Amino acid sequence: MKPEEIHFKWCTENGIRIYPVPVSASNTGNYHIVVERNGKASKGNLIFNEKPIAKVTEEVVRNKIVKRTIVTPSVSQQIRTLYKMIYEKESVNQDRSARAVNAE
Repeated sequence: MKPEEIHFKWCTENGIRIYPVPVSASNTGNYHIVVERNGKASKGNLIFNEKPIAKVTEEVVRNKIVKRTIVTPSVSQQIRTLYKMIYEKESVNQDRSARAVNAE
């Protein structure tokens, strides 16, 4: 199994779903992300697009202009990242709790 499949499987088995919802009814390809835990949904404030968006910024550092590229991930990339973050944080805590119970 690929790591992202493991993250998704663990989350769904533990009542966690992550999905996009259109920003507006006319859906122009912009989405909010909803994280649902055991039926309780929480919608994020950030907006993601169907494709990654790269934005070049300029700033002055030590009297030189420095260009930086900031990439906003696509909605699907961000959903995969959230599944991974939740898996890494909560599966470790779940393992620690199980070991503590078994040690008693």
